[in-house]
Amino acid sequence: MKTILPKTEEEIVTKIGNLAKECTSLTLTSDIWTAPHCNDAFIALTATMISKDFKRYTAVLRCKHFPEAHTGANVTDIINKMLNDLDIPKSKIFAIITDNATVMTNGIEDTGIYNFGCFLHTLHLVVTKSVYEQPGVESLLNKCKEIVRLYKKSSKEKNLFEQVEVDEQVDTSKYRLKQEVAIRWMSVQDMVKQLLKVKNRVICWLVESSVEKTITDSVGVMQVHQTS
Repeated sequence: MKTILPKTEEEIVTKIGNLAKECTSLTLTSDIWTAPHCNDAFIALTATMISKDFKRYTAVLRCKHFPEAHTGANVTDIINKMLNDLDIPKSKIFAIITDNATVMTNGIEDTGIYNFGCFLHTLHLVVTKSVYEQPGVESLLNKCKEIVRLYKKSSKEKNLFEQVEVDEQVDTSKYRLKQEVAIRWMSVQDMVKQLLKVKNRVICWLVESSVEKTITDSVGVMQVHQTS
């Protein structure tokens, strides 16, 4: 295994590098994220390119540990280093697509490469802002998230939720509560829909739960939708 993996990596890196050199133009994407299991930050660089025989390829060029402060200057440095390691001249790069975070936009701008904001991320920001600006929506959604957080934070609460005896027309074993994902605006709708599908069970569960404050606030939220 110690020899197979490095050899395989070398072969793949060489293949991708040769393909990138053959292409006359590349569009790159880059993003920073934190791994949930170790809380370490990473930055990746991917490429979309069309070969001379007009076949489209997408490949991960590099994925690097990024322990440094997330500043524009550090983003510039690591992007430049990755491109140098790959021997890809900036003149071949049409653009680097990123989210709209200032750190990324400033960092890419300072590399001298054109930066284009991700359309889906921009749409996400527009939708999220418009939803949360509606009167009463933010308070309602925060209470819904609190309900799901209580459900997910311990096996004790999850078991209590599943053991509650309630007369329902749906098989609640198929409906696990879902938490909002901050970067996916549709997940808010999924969270609320799941809560409403099993609202009777949720109300009974919260009454039996030992978290008193959550009961007071959240039962009220669910009872508002009792006739929904």
